[in-house]
Amino acid sequence: MRRLVAGVVVAAAIAVGCGGGGSGSAASFCSDAEALKARFDKLDEGDLSYDTFVQIDNELKKLTPPEAIKADYNKLVDAFDQLVDAMEPLKDVDFSDPSAIDPDLLSDPEVTAAFEKLQTITADDSFTTASDNVDKYLQDECNIDIGS
Repeated sequence: MRRLVAGVVVAAAIAVGCGGGGSGSAASFCSDAEALKARFDKLDEGDLSYDTFVQIDNELKKLTPPEAIKADYNKLVDAFDQLVDAMEPLKDVDFSDPSAIDPDLLSDPEVTAAFEKLQTITADDSFTTASDNVDKYLQDECNIDIGS
């Protein structure tokens, strides 16, 4: 999940810097990316609710990436959209407290299929490559290390 969240951080950071159909200035892009990184670090620390992912997904879809990484960004947005779809059967699960998850829920075929889809999305080589490329862009252009 850390890798997926890292990819989301990268995608969202790029998106914030490039909203409204055009590219933002390098300074404002980097500033926005750094601020957004801190926000998504909190997500990575435990707020993995379905509603949070839906909100992020909607935000990502509204924004336009810079040309230099447009294909990679679009791949990350697509992967995140698939993630949200896969999480829909899990929308009532509180991931912040794994001990509270009903063990019977984990044997539900719909939930099992959702977990399998999540694993497939995050293990996809093209997702990993896109995430790495966008991560490199942030590091090289903004001196921001999103971690992995």
